Amino acid sequence: MELERTNLDEKLLSLARKSPQEIADLTGLEPKYIAERIAYLLDSKDWLNDRQEERLLLIEASSLKDKAFGMLEDVGPQEFAGVANVVLKSLRLVSERLDARRKLVDSDIERITAAHAKIFASAFDAALAYIIAGFRAFEGVPGDEEIDDLVEQGLKRAGSILDANIFE
Repeated sequence: MELERTNLDEKLLSLARKSPQEIADLTGLEPKYIAERIAYLLDSKDWLNDRQEERLLLIEASSLKDKAFGMLEDVGPQEFAGVANVVLKSLRLVSERLDARRKLVDSDIERITAAHAKIFASAFDAALAYIIAGFRAFEGVPGDEEIDDLVEQGLKRAGSILDANIFE
């Protein structure tokens, strides 16, 4: 089911950094509904993924930068420092948000990589265990064809383990 966002949803998302009570005061909606709807919108699979959120932050930062330069062109030397300070603080905030998101993504990538390494190691161990057990079962030295069969069966077992851990 695709998420349909209404104008009200857009308004709620634009106010999402405020508390449900603050938003209720501004909109006349119930705080409980506000909290539930914002949570639903942000958790929805049809909503922005991490990459999209990051891209949106970059677009917002670029827009803020453009507006700031426009503001700086229209102020005199007396007001320049004050406006520039506000602009720098805003850009620093966006930068910190992006850095925090990047750290979360990096942490997720490390955990996923470690999990994949464990799965591959398990599959490799299963293949080797099968091949070693096969060698032990032979009396004497196995022939090339028998070795090839053992390796093929061991790799099939490893493949089964890998296939069982693929999430679609």
